[in-house]
Amino acid sequence: MDNPGTIGAISAIVAVATAASAFMFVRISDRGPKVLLPIAFGVAGVGLVVVGLAPSAAMVAAGGIVASAGSGMLLPTLLMWVIGELEFAQRARGTGAFTASIFLGQFLSPLVVLAFALALGGLTAALAALGVLAVITALLLRSSQSVRKLSLQP
Repeated sequence: MDNPGTIGAISAIVAVATAASAFMFVRISDRGPKVLLPIAFGVAGVGLVVVGLAPSAAMVAAGGIVASAGSGMLLPTLLMWVIGELEFAQRARGTGAFTASIFLGQFLSPLVVLAFALALGGLTAALAALGVLAVITALLLRSSQSVRKLSLQP
């Protein structure tokens, strides 16, 4: 896949999937982080695995849409979890720290993917491995007592 038009179209569709998922968060937010966090990591992880193993541009797009839908759900879920645990007077600081961590993650993400790609022999293997790690994170979160103890119920 080396056609700039195809790459741009896939990138645009994937970006819309992130925004659409985040926009739909209002409809599912009442389920709380203990339910949504594992789902978001799992969906994002499955999408990354599909991207990593994709034999075609269409499969890359499909996996990207799934991964981005998970990410679009993940960010507001994490913010709800973090801010919900803070006292009202500390929420602005918490939001600032959360935002800073997002931008730090955006900076570090390509470096982490590069390290995985070098260690595993390529970008596709790195994306698949990161997807598997995200799915494992989802499973660990699902069974974690810390997530179950969240004050944001149900």
